[in-house]
Amino acid sequence: MLAKGEMSKKRKEKLFQLGVSAAERVLGTHELYFCPLCGNSFDYASLIQGELTLEHVPPKSHGGKGIILTCQSCNNKAGHTIDSAAHRRKELTDFIRTVYHKQEGEAGLATFEADGRKINVLVSNDGGTTNIKILDKNNDPEAVGYLQEYMKSLADSGNAVGTQFSITARVRYHKRFSEISDLRSAFLVCSAQFGYSYSFSRALMKVRGQILNPNQEILEKWYVKIKTQTDSPMLAVAEKEGIVIVSVAERSVVLPWIGKSDTAFESTSAAIDDTNNFTVRAVPVDWPKGFVAALDRRCSLRAAAGRFSAAAPNRQVSASVKRQASCDDDS
Repeated sequence: MLAKGEMSKKRKEKLFQLGVSAAERVLGTHELYFCPLCGNSFDYASLIQGELTLEHVPPKSHGGKGIILTCQSCNNKAGHTIDSAAHRRKELTDFIRTVYHKQEGEAGLATFEADGRKINVLVSNDGGTTNIKILDKNNDPEAVGYLQEYMKSLADSGNAVGTQFSITARVRYHKRFSEISDLRSAFLVCSAQFGYSYSFSRALMKVRGQILNPNQEILEKWYVKIKTQTDSPMLAVAEKEGIVIVSVAERSVVLPWIGKSDTAFESTSAAIDDTNNFTVRAVPVDWPKGFVAALDRRCSLRAAAGRFSAAAPNRQVSASVKRQASCDDDS
């Protein structure tokens, strides 16, 4: 049995070769892999030197699997900015579910405040009971002693009704960065499934630009609330509307589809924004387990795009899209 590191190496080499083959068909290059985000090319020596990294989609902290390679620069930049924001958003979501919805587990670090004093605590939930553990470090001993006596006096009196205290999560996150992380994940899922014909198409230029420049506002919106027939991760193409729907972990992203006019995506986005209930008929596509590059296997890009709209009617999924300019605050 191969060791974990050896398995990862083999996985990266396989994805590299699949990318090289796709690039030869679509871009006419030889023995080069292209990062789907920045578009820079890398040879096999670059792979060996660690300049290409296995990309987990969605991020590994969200249970994602390695399905495509991106360059180390793009991966590291995302990890320090947008993906870290998505990770902190998940921490806050877990905190809310544990404290307010009684989900069992460890909620995380928080600030406990009562009677005008604050201390740092660790919050967890066990069997529906919220537990608060005072941290040994990073606390004012005087405040800890005061609150311990205060809470004990309340318990001894048996009359704590009406007593107010607060538990506030210490985690904070950059909301827009976390949304761009989801946009990035959706783009990479589509890149793995559809290939370079999709990633480097004119329709995706602004999407790539937004991912690579998270501090700029290149795209106004890409989030929708969506109700589908399944709770599993979903990838579906609505060619008539000129969109691709990527849905993971209760979050759905709409991306442009190719082979349509440049204004198709903008028109559909505007339609979604102008109504509370916009229904599309989309063709489900298999969730990629690696670099599938389905469109790159076709000589004609337009013919490849039409491949999905020609699917049998019983493979279609009805998606009811509700207006939502950005994701929920999870609060």
